[in-house]
Amino acid sequence: MIAFNWERDLEDRTIMLAVLTTSNGHRSHGVAIHGGYIYDANKANAILLCKEGLDYCCSTPTKRCEFVEFHKGLLFRYDDTDIKKIKRLTRPATENKLKDDLMVQ
Repeated sequence: MIAFNWERDLEDRTIMLAVLTTSNGHRSHGVAIHGGYIYDANKANAILLCKEGLDYCCSTPTKRCEFVEFHKGLLFRYDDTDIKKIKRLTRPATENKLKDDLMVQ
């Protein structure tokens, strides 16, 4: 089995859907990760992808827990070489709304 290191192996062109393992043994919380941010349906804003951000996702208002590992994960990666599509997939969301040459198919 190949060891997965999220700090090294996640690239801008990758979207990860993952189940987190917490320090209290729970494995029931899922998140999406893309472009250096964690998207958690229980939080109002995207969270910076770092150990502290993953710990924040694992905690509840009444119990502080830490991120231990990804229990399960699924990676989606765009491998084509079309520069316009790559830029559109990796730009900040606010820029994706702009009408420019990158939005023309």
